[in-house]
Amino acid sequence: MSSCDPSPLSGFTHDARTPGFFSPNKAWYDNTYLPEVVPKFEAAEIFWLYPAYDNSNNPSLPSTAYRDSDYFYGYAQFDEMSGSGDLTTAKAEAVYNAVKAFDKNHPVFLNHFHDLSTWYPYADILSWDRYTINSGSAWPRADSIYAWDLYAWASWYKSMPLEDIQKPIMAVLQANGEDTGYSYCCLVPTKPEARALTYTAVAVGVNGIGYWAYQDVDGMVKNPELFSYYKQLQEELTGFNDILVLPTVANSWYGYPDWTSVSISPNPTKLVESLPVYRFSYMLKKNSDTNKWYLFIVNKDSTAISNVQIAVKGLTGTMTATTLGLETTGSQRANRIVSVTNGAFTDSFDGYAAHIYEIN
Repeated sequence: MSSCDPSPLSGFTHDARTPGFFSPNKAWYDNTYLPEVVPKFEAAEIFWLYPAYDNSNNPSLPSTAYRDSDYFYGYAQFDEMSGSGDLTTAKAEAVYNAVKAFDKNHPVFLNHFHDLSTWYPYADILSWDRYTINSGSAWPRADSIYAWDLYAWASWYKSMPLEDIQKPIMAVLQANGEDTGYSYCCLVPTKPEARALTYTAVAVGVNGIGYWAYQDVDGMVKNPELFSYYKQLQEELTGFNDILVLPTVANSWYGYPDWTSVSISPNPTKLVESLPVYRFSYMLKKNSDTNKWYLFIVNKDSTAISNVQIAVKGLTGTMTATTLGLETTGSQRANRIVSVTNGAFTDSFDGYAAHIYEIN
């Protein structure tokens, strides 16, 4: 069994060594490229997925050496299934059954963004990808995090009611270290953009984060500074694992706004594709054993904003909010302490800042 056994699948699971685990383009569609790309993944300590199908969309299984390698994470179903020509649900089911007969210790991933109700039975973990930091979109780059929040709903969740999704959900975020040259995808994220994307996905309520380098593994590691930052983000998320698996008290994003449980003001909207998207997203967790609250807030805007008034409904008395994480500079740096009175406090946010507060 791999050292990255993802069970139980319901947890928010990460490994501090890796900024992602999705195969590069070559190996995603043709597993004959695996001897070329797997050594690159493992040298960079990146987990990878095996495409569990051949060029005729029939099941394909890895060697036991691949399956048992330290950086093997799981299996990929056909990508974005509804547009895959002769692909049928029977073939998807055959792939899933073949994998489960061969290996019960690693999950099957389905990366998709529409017609989910047709295809989700043939996977253990669901994911979607939308790369909004690009040069050919209908929004300026400064609004790309707003756009991701919008399309998390418009491209994916909208295709199936949340209460009907009974499997873990992961967000796949762009992590290319060099521009692809395509108008639709993808410009190199800045470190602030990478952090804002990550915590915007966290606020949606996903069970995990994966990163995708569009131009193969080299596209990620050719930018050592950014690559190192993605690894820091994963290390930070790993440190938050015990918080992230706590019950969610409330969260607010484009698809499910809730400004009653936690109010944030000012919180203006921006129009993306003619639809208003709030500047802030949040997620609120509570540890009932310790009576500590954890509030994740992300500023999706590229500009800073001061004197933001935050109020958590139901809190009384005098408390403190301490920022957590691995950041050492700016408004999101760890170990800042803010006074809280009856659940209310005031703070300032740098552009694209994500603050994680422990309130007690």
